[in-house]
Amino acid sequence: MIDTLITTVGASLSKSKYLNENFPFSDILSIKDPANERELGAEINSTVSIIEDGKIDERKNLYLVHSATGSGRKVSTFLKQFFESHSKYSFQNVRAVEVEGLDNSDQFTFRTKGLRNLIRELTKIYTNNGNLAINVTAGFKAQTSLALTFGFMMKVPVYYRYESFSKAMEIPPLPINFDLSPWLENKEIFDLLELNDMTYNESLMELGVEKNSFDNILGKLRMFIDIEKIDGEKYISLNPIGELYIFAVRNQLNETTKHIKLAESSVPLNKRFISNESEENSKKFINKHWSDLKKIIELPFIEKVITTGYSDKFDRHRVAAKKYKDGKLKIMFSRKGGELYMVADTTAKNDLELAYVIQKIESI
Repeated sequence: MIDTLITTVGASLSKSKYLNENFPFSDILSIKDPANERELGAEINSTVSIIEDGKIDERKNLYLVHSATGSGRKVSTFLKQFFESHSKYSFQNVRAVEVEGLDNSDQFTFRTKGLRNLIRELTKIYTNNGNLAINVTAGFKAQTSLALTFGFMMKVPVYYRYESFSKAMEIPPLPINFDLSPWLENKEIFDLLELNDMTYNESLMELGVEKNSFDNILGKLRMFIDIEKIDGEKYISLNPIGELYIFAVRNQLNETTKHIKLAESSVPLNKRFISNESEENSKKFINKHWSDLKKIIELPFIEKVITTGYSDKFDRHRVAAKKYKDGKLKIMFSRKGGELYMVADTTAKNDLELAYVIQKIESI
C-alpha cells in the first residue's frame, strides 16, 4: 500500500503568476482542475494526476525534494502550503527537503556534493517510509535521473508526466539485479569511503595495501568513485552511484539474509584454527586476544581459519571480512597494538551466503 510520495522540485514555477504575493492563495485552492492548469507547474500537475489516477492508497507523507537555491526554496514553500491546505489533494504530512550542495551555480559542488547528498536524502526517506513512490517530473535533469535510478534499484514505482500528456505515467522498471562481487571483494574501501572522503595517501595507509594493488582496485571501481585533484592533493570519494550501490546492497542483504540457513561445519573446533605465525609478537597477539578470536572460530559455518600475516602498525578495534579467491574469506582482526590477517573456509556456497557470513563475522 503506497502512502508516501517523493516529488522532485524544479524552479519553473517560481516565475508563475500564482507565486506573486498579491495573488490570493484562496483563489489558487479554488482552481477546478489543478492537474491541467499549466501555471501551477509540473510538480502540482503531476502530483495531482498521480492522486487522481489512484496511485496513492493513503496520502500520509509528501516529501518535496528541492535544490539549495532561492528558487528551489520558494517553489517548495508554495507547494508545501498547497498540499497542506487543499481540501481534495492534501497530505497528512508535507515536508520540504533541501539537498545541500544541489546548487547549479557551482558545478564542482553540484557534482561532488549535491548529487551524493540527494542519494543520502532519498535513502533517509526510504528507510523511514518503505511504502513509497517517486514522482520525477520536475527538477534538474541530473536530479530526476538519479531519483529515477534510485526508484529502479529500490524497486519502488516511479512516475513522470510529459508536458503534453493528460496524466503521469509509470515508468516501467528495469530488471536490475545487484552484482554483489564489487562489494564483497572491496568492502574495506566501500566502508572507508562511506565515512569520509579520503586523500589517496590516507586511503593507502588505512588499507595497508601496496600502491600498485590499490591503483588496480581503484580502476575496477571507477563507476562507484570519484577521484579529484585539489590543490595538488588527490582525493577519493564515493560518487552518487557508489552511495546508492552501498545502500541498495545492504538493503537487499538485510531482507534476503533473514531467510538464509547455512550448513553447519563438520570440522571439530580444535582443528579449525591453523596458525602459521612463528614471530613472537604475533603469537603474543593471538594468545592475548584468543577469547575474541575463538568467537569467530566457533561460528557454526566456519570450516577452517588459517593465519596469513600480522602487522603491529594498526591501533584500532575492528573485525572486517571480504571475499577472497576461490570462495574463501579474508578476515582482518584488529585490536590495540596489531592486526592479524586470516583466510577462512566456510560452508557458504554462493555470494549471497558469503555476504551473510561477513555480516555475522563483523558483528562479533
